[in-house]
Amino acid sequence: FFSMSLFPFPNGRGQGKQQRSGKQWASCIASAYVAASAAFSVSALYQSSIPAKFAPNRMLIDHFTGESGEAKSTGENRRLKSKEYSYEEVKRKMISGEPHDFEVFEHFIADHSAYRCYQDSHFTPFNTQVRGVNIGGWMVLEPWITPSMFYQFLGAAEHEAGLDMYTFCEVLGPEEGNKQLRRHWESWVTEEDIRVLAQEMSVDSVRLPVGDWQYKPYGPYIGCTDGANDYVKQLMDWAEKYDVTVLIDIHAMKGSQNGFDNSGQAQGLEWTSVVNTWPMGLTTFLHWPIRSAGWLGVFDKINLTVPEINHDNIQHSRVNLGGWMVLEPWITPSMFYQFLGAAEHEAGMDHYSFCEVLGPEEGNKQLRRHWDTWVTEEDIRILAEEMSVNSLRLPVGDFMYKPYGPYIGCVDGANEYVDQLLEWGTKYNVNILFDIHTMKDSQNGFDNSGQSRNVEWTSVVNTWPVGLTTFLHWPVRTAEWVGIFDRKNLTYPVINYDNIQHSLDVIQEIVDRYKSHPAVLGLEPVNEPWEFTPIDTLKQFYWDAYIIVKRGATDWKFIIHDSFRFDVDIWGGFLDGCPERAIDTHIYQAWQRPASRITFYDNACSQKQAIAKMEAAFGPVVVGEWSLATDNCVMWLNGFNDNEVGFPMLPCKFVPCAEPYMGKEQPGTPVDPGKPLQGPYGSGISGPSFGYCPVDRDWMVERSGDNRGGTDWAHAPPKANPNQDATDEVMTNLARRKLDAFSGIGHGYYFWNFKTELSEGQWDYMRAVRRKWIPGKGSLLAERIQNACHREDNGGYACVTKPGVNEDFLRIALKGCLKQDDKNQSYIENLNGDELIQEGDTIFNSFWKRANPNQDATDEVMTNLARRKLDAFSGIGHGYYFWNFKAELSEGQWDYMKAVKRGWIPGKGSLLAERISHACHREENGGYSCVVREDATEDGLRDGLKYCAWVENKDQSHIDSLEGDELRAEANIEFSKFWKEHKVEGATCDFGATAMLVLTNVTDGDDEFMDMDEWADDMVFAPAGYSNSSIIATLLIGIVGGGFIGFLIAMKTNPKFNVKVRKSLFPDNRNSKIFTSRNSLFGGEDMPLIGDLK
Repeated sequence: FFSMSLFPFPNGRGQGKQQRSGKQWASCIASAYVAASAAFSVSALYQSSIPAKFAPNRMLIDHFTGESGEAKSTGENRRLKSKEYSYEEVKRKMISGEPHDFEVFEHFIADHSAYRCYQDSHFTPFNTQVRGVNIGGWMVLEPWITPSMFYQFLGAAEHEAGLDMYTFCEVLGPEEGNKQLRRHWESWVTEEDIRVLAQEMSVDSVRLPVGDWQYKPYGPYIGCTDGANDYVKQLMDWAEKYDVTVLIDIHAMKGSQNGFDNSGQAQGLEWTSVVNTWPMGLTTFLHWPIRSAGWLGVFDKINLTVPEINHDNIQHSRVNLGGWMVLEPWITPSMFYQFLGAAEHEAGMDHYSFCEVLGPEEGNKQLRRHWDTWVTEEDIRILAEEMSVNSLRLPVGDFMYKPYGPYIGCVDGANEYVDQLLEWGTKYNVNILFDIHTMKDSQNGFDNSGQSRNVEWTSVVNTWPVGLTTFLHWPVRTAEWVGIFDRKNLTYPVINYDNIQHSLDVIQEIVDRYKSHPAVLGLEPVNEPWEFTPIDTLKQFYWDAYIIVKRGATDWKFIIHDSFRFDVDIWGGFLDGCPERAIDTHIYQAWQRPASRITFYDNACSQKQAIAKMEAAFGPVVVGEWSLATDNCVMWLNGFNDNEVGFPMLPCKFVPCAEPYMGKEQPGTPVDPGKPLQGPYGSGISGPSFGYCPVDRDWMVERSGDNRGGTDWAHAPPKANPNQDATDEVMTNLARRKLDAFSGIGHGYYFWNFKTELSEGQWDYMRAVRRKWIPGKGSLLAERIQNACHREDNGGYACVTKPGVNEDFLRIALKGCLKQDDKNQSYIENLNGDELIQEGDTIFNSFWKRANPNQDATDEVMTNLARRKLDAFSGIGHGYYFWNFKAELSEGQWDYMKAVKRGWIPGKGSLLAERISHACHREENGGYSCVVREDATEDGLRDGLKYCAWVENKDQSHIDSLEGDELRAEANIEFSKFWKEHKVEGATCDFGATAMLVLTNVTDGDDEFMDMDEWADDMVFAPAGYSNSSIIATLLIGIVGGGFIGFLIAMKTNPKFNVKVRKSLFPDNRNSKIFTSRNSLFGGEDMPLIGDLK
């Protein structure tokens, strides 16, 4: 057809009308066929290894992935796009002496060139299922397993019989009990047992039940179980010797987790001998009818509940110990009242200027008084025992470990107080996360960095009133930890590597000092580096800090701050594969605009999505700081005697300033009730006035009655009347949602702060617990917390008519909705009052839901689920009965009639319809394939193939010669084949973390049902195959090649076409042998000469 378009056939008279003979048409068709064949042949070169059925899909997906079947990486932020290796490959490179930038740690290798780690394959998922046994009755006695240990108690009187591990030690006492237990431990499990299990019985793993008392003895276990862990260590050595893994199973909990004797204590047992009348003298007890379990708390046997959780056994909350080692004026204003009314350069506004103004001697004197009183052992006890706190984030200053400037001498002795805190942590079972809160020259310009940078004194420019002392901070804020900041371009032209090295030296000091302390959880190397910090510089710092921590304290957690950039494109892939790392993000609502309750609730719950995305892209997420504040009111929150421009957005409530916590000997305290607001004055207003200090506003009952969506509280006075105060209600509901969001998806949180001098609970965890906003002794698994975001999680919003709306405006809006839906609008004019409001609720909600279809997948899920259930229940058995025909409340899940109306179940339709009878096609046909992971290394694939060959006793010699696409193709075939043949024996699709299961539709017959629902639900396409350039090349080659071949065929078979071409294109060589010889490509000997043609 290409040839025809270029060279139209003339008729015999040379006129314009075109007529084509059968011979001419045959010529055309032959040309087209050859062109298509050429295109097909060329394209086959690109897809010889791809099943034809899937090639178009792969080509389509390549358009989105950008390169040949390789998805774009979220790790593009890495410093160097270096090759990724396997753990074994890295070890070989290091042993061979090849140039490398690797460092070996226990169980992983750090790649300094790529900011990632490689895990030892022994610590990745293994390829076969566990074939194991329990080592029961050894560390935790169970009478039915080792009755010989309990025969001695037959015939015993009440309270003299050992019925479980607890009473065994209780009755025998520590000395005799330990003597018998050691005899038992030596003989019940022996090395020969482990050898026989491993070598003669194919056991590759053992599950070892242990008691919690082995690690923290209590009650009768103290002394009785001494030495138990030595025997466990011996078992570990035997296991290593015979290549057996050990799963530690904590089988017994304090107070018993189930009431069985296997928990260490048959809880709930009562002696009943006194009620026996005949025969006399029987010793009896009761257990099963009154069995209980006291681990979580006292069990209510009537209601089958645990009314009050025992948090001596379970703890869950975490808080910050802010304002202690690093001063922040808004947390402890009593330390800064002394600077009210000060002249320029004589006011302490942060930790740095506090020491600078007071000098080392007076500064240290006041700080020691502060350290003695702000955090006490009683605080830690209350947090741990009464408020369920199990971890403390401790902000510390870099100046505590390498003092500089005014800190020298001023902060002497700080580390001894930290040492004391760690001892309290050990005593009350609370761990400590070190958070380096300050950096030399400030990492963010806030006072929480130790130094507010920059502060410019502006008193000289004041013309009226005369004598005011003023300063500027927020408009000129900067941060110079990593270098001199260019405010115009928002960049760092020169990096200050001396400051960065100073910070790394501080980290080394902390690691060296505390690496062996059992109370330390880990370290956060810098708090809140601001968003202008160069990301490459920050990542390099994080990496260097991580290496320092792992070299000295291998078990510490390492937590990085997101630099106010909680973005998966920035952090995804960073520190990939590195153990014990997490990312910290700080989530506050205090700087949001005033809004309704539901806006704050929704915002709190919406954090789940962002946290979940980061968990998937980077790894563990910790919300290192959050509070319940919904305004900016608390005094000095934005700096001493200062505020950000525009804050606070609403008038604040004032309360009497607090009495100094360290005693009235503190200079400047108490606040003078006779003085108004005093200087020095910043760019905003915040400070004590006539003895009163600003704090958070109250929430109020909405006058409109719309307590969820109303904003009357924002226009009301900041202090609520008692009968209008809704603060407790709002804060409780907000706290539940935040706890649900932060503990339900991520890896935990730390409330800011454990206490403050002024806040009424919004920033004060201990006050919030006392006001019952946050549960003290209460589990985060409590339903009211776990389901706090249920409406937000389930998309359970409704768009309803706003109370008090003008009816005319409402009618206009309703007509607009109906007009867009092309529905009748005339009846709207006849509606009034409640009838109009109800119609508005219905129309608005329906319209809104259609405008937001992506939020509700219920119809899709229920339809697909119903099809599968109908297929399962009607395809094999003799029918079914759906429960129920209807229900008042269910939206269809329990209501057959509603389900039919919503299209979930076919009303008029046969159950033999293909979409139902084939609904379970994937499950019935086993449509899973074991395929090679895209990131699998070639060495890993070879090891996997050798494993398959070894198991099946096949030749392995050819495997080392495979590479590239040939290796991956071979692995895809062999892995899938091996997994399908051996999965019943326990094989998994892993092969050393080089393979994974994917769903594919393996039914290729004509009867395979496919519609859009099934397509969306079932189909999986793996990106591989074409790139854009290959598509274009294939098309061009096909068109040009096919056209040229078609042209040759036309020249050989069509004399008139041949003559026309020769006359028009080659007039000087029209009778050349190129066109008229027997073997010519462009004609033949039967082609007429041009001169003979009339």
